[in-house]
Amino acid sequence: MGPNAKVSRVQRNAFERQCQDPWKATALIRPADALNPADEQAPASARQGAARERIEAAVQAIEDDSLALIARRQPVATDLRAIRALSRIGWECERAASAASRVAVAVAVAGRGPETTAGPGLAMARDVRRIAGLAGDMLAAALRALDRLDPEQARLVLGQDAELDGEFAAGLRRLISRAMEDSRLISLALDSASVLKSFERVGDHARNVAALVCGMAPVPDRAGVHDRG
Repeated sequence: MGPNAKVSRVQRNAFERQCQDPWKATALIRPADALNPADEQAPASARQGAARERIEAAVQAIEDDSLALIARRQPVATDLRAIRALSRIGWECERAASAASRVAVAVAVAGRGPETTAGPGLAMARDVRRIAGLAGDMLAAALRALDRLDPEQARLVLGQDAELDGEFAAGLRRLISRAMEDSRLISLALDSASVLKSFERVGDHARNVAALVCGMAPVPDRAGVHDRG
């Protein structure tokens, strides 16, 4: 092996070590961890505030590490695409956490109303649980695909997007129907629709994470993959 080859190998190893910085920072952004702080005895508002600060700090760490890595190493092609994708994935996870935070606020407010114990109120909650389960599964699968850099699993998440949109539309129609049948449920229906929309946004961000994972794959694996804002 010639001296130039040895130098190239050393540079490549150094670059790969530095690539671990934004990758490790991405691990901090897991919404499930950030939204469940260790101190379960703290008030809900305090837990939510601490989770928010942790997420924002992690996103900023990813951005800082990515920019520093680009400035120091000037990566191109696959390496640059991966660094940019990791930075965007951090942002997508932050937005998913924001949507989850809106759900928590809406549920806390709705829980203080007398209507939530009514039969129709429970039916609306079931509508929300359906889309919540689907959105949660999509986000978990997208993050597993990221951990494993598995474009095949990422494509399965992309395939669930139409199901998520269909569930959102169906849930919204059921809410409107119940509100039309009983005007006393209009307020509850509006709150439930807001929660449905927040979960639909969580699913959209999961889809974008999956699309970015596919974008980190070799070019033949990326055909027809686009993320959504």
